[in-house]
Amino acid sequence: MQSYNPTKIESFEVTSKVSRLEGSNYVVAGEYKITQMTNFEMYKIEVVIRDEKGVFLQRCSSDVDKYNIETEKTFTKVVVCRDFSDSSSVSSIEISLMGYK
Repeated sequence: MQSYNPTKIESFEVTSKVSRLEGSNYVVAGEYKITQMTNFEMYKIEVVIRDEKGVFLQRCSSDVDKYNIETEKTFTKVVVCRDFSDSSSVSSIEISLMGYK
């Protein structure tokens, strides 16, 4: 079994995002792009949700097809945070792209 080391991709930009509660799931949909070419085996969009005091509430992620990652071209992705119970206290959503070699 191969071990992958995550690397945060600094040239990642969130161009737009929306989020909402759907049943017990918190859904974050966005449009993203990278500004410099990267070369990883795998990619994941990672979402960290915090309350108004900055306290961690939940972390979730979703795989991104590496063929969708092209320099200066936007791509869309939806991340679903399952079994989310406290949508009233959501204050910030941090989104990052992680690359795995």
